[in-house]
Amino acid sequence: MEQQELCQYIINKDTTAIISDFDAAGNEHSIVIEGEKQFRILKSPTRIVRDSFAHRGYDLKGAIAGARAILKKKKNVPIAYSLIPEVVLILCKKNDGTGVVWLVRSQIEEIEMFDRRQTLVRFKTGFSLFVNMSHSLLQMKIILGSHLHRIMLERSGLGSGDPYYFRHNWYQK
Repeated sequence: MEQQELCQYIINKDTTAIISDFDAAGNEHSIVIEGEKQFRILKSPTRIVRDSFAHRGYDLKGAIAGARAILKKKKNVPIAYSLIPEVVLILCKKNDGTGVVWLVRSQIEEIEMFDRRQTLVRFKTGFSLFVNMSHSLLQMKIILGSHLHRIMLERSGLGSGDPYYFRHNWYQK
């Protein structure tokens, strides 16, 4: 896969994963998987997530606090970046322990246990990667992400029974 280097990146409906990557000097950057494409971004994954929320007029800390309140969990919750199209982010540790990976829940095809602490994540695009998280914990985060998305859709009035959803969901097809 060819990699393009960018200084800026904003999460979108095609974002699949944002992965920590370190240069020779130890500076954290990111590899963004977007469909069939890969980009090297000169920012950390969490900085990309924070800047993407700010671009939309939201705050990452507020999104985390909101997800914690909705899910009634104290830490390590998935966060909703976008309801339509669905972009719910799940934070994991990179399999080598050197950084983080932000997964987009709706892009995950399946997960497979590799060993007690590592899980293989396969995406709808065919891309796959290992994360340093047990299969059962990642499965729970995926379920929590679905639950968060459903509750937020219902509370916002954008659920599938709402005509607004159908009028403005044409780009999903």
